[in-house]
Amino acid sequence: MNTDNGFEEEVQRYLLAELGVALHVPSLWEVASSETGTLAAYADAAFFAPAEYGYRSSVVFSRELLVPSNPEQFEELIEGVLAAMQDSPGIEIIGSGRASQNSMPAWILRYRRTRAGHPHNYEQLLVLVVTDMMRGTMLHIDASTISPLAERHLPLLMRILNSLEPARTSPE
Repeated sequence: MNTDNGFEEEVQRYLLAELGVALHVPSLWEVASSETGTLAAYADAAFFAPAEYGYRSSVVFSRELLVPSNPEQFEELIEGVLAAMQDSPGIEIIGSGRASQNSMPAWILRYRRTRAGHPHNYEQLLVLVVTDMMRGTMLHIDASTISPLAERHLPLLMRILNSLEPARTSPE
């Protein structure tokens, strides 16, 4: 464990070989994976913060295929997701942008979601990362917190996402 990589707390490096990536997550966060059998059907790996306000901030990873596997298809996927989000009731888009995460093409969308009967807004990040353009493998990442935790947890969620690197890197 270490406290470098821009984190203020101790972190653990996780190698998610089946997803083609490694990342750093705060040590107090719980990991769920196909190995632990505690995942939702759509997820391949997830990390959960300790509960606050009855909610656990999270980062959830799902492996997806980009078909056909080319940059144009990635752009079409981004446009489709953005259009769907813009047309969704209860969703306020805060910003979006393209990036390169350790040489992997990426797109990030920050949005706020309201849900009837819930006392707080959800503050969310949706990230698409192409882990291997030749094979068409990519990650769909959902990072989520609630408004009372946003000031503290959104920067933490970004640090987790910024620590993402190809799995080819050997563990420290």
